[in-house]
Amino acid sequence: FFLTRRNEVEKVTQLDFTFETREKYIRRDAREEGYEEGREDGREEGREEERVNTERERKRAEAAEEEVKRLRKLLEQKG
Repeated sequence: FFLTRRNEVEKVTQLDFTFETREKYIRRDAREEGYEEGREDGREEGREEERVNTERERKRAEAAEEEVKRLRKLLEQKG
């Protein structure tokens, strides 16, 4: 069979190889795209977390300033 249909077998073999190679590249590209999306999602998550932390620290600093003002006023009244 292979000897009598050698050309056909070679073409099918080349087609299979080409298809497998193409699929390999498609999977590789999709994987790289997924990694990049994951990295970007992680970066955005990190930026959002930093914004939340910054806001929390700002509120703490403001509360501390208010407490200092309150205590100074109290000391002035007693002293």
